[in-house]
Amino acid sequence: RFLTKGRVSVVALNGTTRALFNASVRGRDAYFECTSATVLSDTTAQSLGFTGGGANIAIGIMVAGRLSAGSVLVSFALPPVLTTISGCPGDSSAQPKSTSLCPVSGTVNVTLTGLNLGVKSASVLLKAVLSKPAIVPTIVFRNQTMIIFTSYPGVGTGRVVQVTADGVVSTQTDVLLSFASSCYSTSLGVCNAHGSCNELTGECSCACGSTVGYWTGKLCDRCQAGVYGGSCTLGCPGSVSSPCYNHGTCSDGINGTGACTCEANYRLKDCSVACPVSSTTGLVCGGHGTCNSAGLCECTSQYSGLTCEGCVDGWFGSGCDQQCQGGSSNPCSGHGVCSGGTTGDGTCQCITTPLKYVGSSCQYLCTCSSHGTCQANGTCLCMASDSTGYWTGTSCDKCQLLYSNSSTCAVACPTVNGTICNGKGTCSEGVCSCLTVGGVQYCGTACGTSGAVCDVNRCPSAVSYG
Repeated sequence: RFLTKGRVSVVALNGTTRALFNASVRGRDAYFECTSATVLSDTTAQSLGFTGGGANIAIGIMVAGRLSAGSVLVSFALPPVLTTISGCPGDSSAQPKSTSLCPVSGTVNVTLTGLNLGVKSASVLLKAVLSKPAIVPTIVFRNQTMIIFTSYPGVGTGRVVQVTADGVVSTQTDVLLSFASSCYSTSLGVCNAHGSCNELTGECSCACGSTVGYWTGKLCDRCQAGVYGGSCTLGCPGSVSSPCYNHGTCSDGINGTGACTCEANYRLKDCSVACPVSSTTGLVCGGHGTCNSAGLCECTSQYSGLTCEGCVDGWFGSGCDQQCQGGSSNPCSGHGVCSGGTTGDGTCQCITTPLKYVGSSCQYLCTCSSHGTCQANGTCLCMASDSTGYWTGTSCDKCQLLYSNSSTCAVACPTVNGTICNGKGTCSEGVCSCLTVGGVQYCGTACGTSGAVCDVNRCPSAVSYG
């Protein structure tokens, strides 16, 4: 048995180098045609190409115009012909002959029927399609009219089934085998209709985009982390890559609401604001308050500040438990600044302008003029010296009596027994102007002299001469 096409060698006696292998015999059911031949030796000639069909064809050798007396019988294998394919869902009588949705694991037997399918040397090839390689299944039964195969780990649709029997290859292209998708499927379709299937790997490549949604999972049936809604197109607060600003858990997924559940020390709907933390203690709100929904500290007791590490006005001490001078409700009597806070000592620094206050709690208003010094109790200590003058009064704004008629309060009036101008005159800038009292004229520096002696000191009366 020879192939239907190819070359054949014939051993012959009495051949010559000029012998021609040009015999042909045709019959109704068998034929052999040789296009050319060559003589290899005196005993061998070889065809370069032939086509043939049928069995028991007698071939003669023409040498030097003489036909060989004997004959050689040659039989040819017939090409395989496929008539049906069945086993997986599909219509084997349809044209083209095909099946569909064979499982990719190859657990279902596929049956081919036809003619000339061979007994010993038959093989099956599921030809490559697109980028998917060819598949060679395992044959579990074969005879001239039937081949059954299984164990076909394959993917792809519309694969041409090719049979090789007795060295002859079928050339039919209308027998097709298709496999179910190797990717996961749902009621909506392969990859949940939200992705594409890589048949070679059996993995879904899920859709990812603002219009098609952000899908994930083997079935492409779940939203990516940070995405929610039935179409997986809505992003959680923050961003898809950092939902809830990475400080909370987003209610994501197909049935999610997009709401953030923030970590303990983060606030606002998107968890974007951190509660203030003390740089010294590392505690939220310094351990002296609570963080509200806006991310701000609400301090307890007498504490204040961004992180509740300071004292409210009017309190001081490491525990903010001591009141400033004047009381916590009116520290420094409202006229000064208290040394408050955790490091303060509670003392007051009184204001000096435009008014001046003194006292431990700034409770006294100082009314001293520039001629006096304000004391801690609010009283004025007036100046009293020749260089500063001698002042008196609540505010040190008057001259002492002895200096009362001096513009600088520095020139004393003359006195007699402590009485200015002896009580018989007026003083101005330390000079007495003596008076006549009860008809008695007084004179002298302190108006301490009276009587006739004072007359000599008087100027003569004006005399009219005429």
